[in-house]
Amino acid sequence: MDLWNNRVGRKYGKKTRGRKTLLKLIHQALNRGELIIDLKDPREFAGATEPPKRMAKPIVALTKSKSGRNETYFDLLKRTVMTREELVALIEAGKYRGYSVKLIRGIETPVSKRDGKRINNIG
Repeated sequence: MDLWNNRVGRKYGKKTRGRKTLLKLIHQALNRGELIIDLKDPREFAGATEPPKRMAKPIVALTKSKSGRNETYFDLLKRTVMTREELVALIEAGKYRGYSVKLIRGIETPVSKRDGKRINNIG
């Protein structure tokens, strides 16, 4: 679903430079049924099936706690789900060089090392 909808968003993003116009185009696409909004929708993304092999920061957050802290993570390359604690241990073991661990409000929290690319943030 996400890959499908992202592809639709990129298609319209290439057609405009303004956020307001893009929002309008996406809203129209939603009304036309171009986006998948139901898990029972039978359409499937048929694009690339493998993420880039040289992806420096393959971790994305899946779930957050009520306070907004990331709790569950997914590695796009290994296709594995990890808890915050598991990811912290792997970062500390040197398995994810693009990330570090910070103590935030007394809890060890995985964070992306700054590289100037907003897309590389975990959250």
